[in-house]
Amino acid sequence: MLYMFENGVRKGDGGHDRFSTQQNLIIRRIAEKEDVIRRKNMLITKLKKDVMVLEQKENIMNFQLMCVFAESDDEIS
Repeated sequence: MLYMFENGVRKGDGGHDRFSTQQNLIIRRIAEKEDVIRRKNMLITKLKKDVMVLEQKENIMNFQLMCVFAESDDEIS
């Protein structure tokens, strides 16, 4: 690509504009890829938080079940 830039500038036939356009396309593509990565990272973070909440709820339910069984064992004795 650098060759194209140098070649276009030497010839003066609009090669610089062509290089600039290609460079802008590459920059735009990189920005789009970064945006996709950013969105995926946000989704991963949200899912991790959701998993933590569900695990906490599971722990609470398990504790409540243990309490219920402990109470029923006391009643039986």
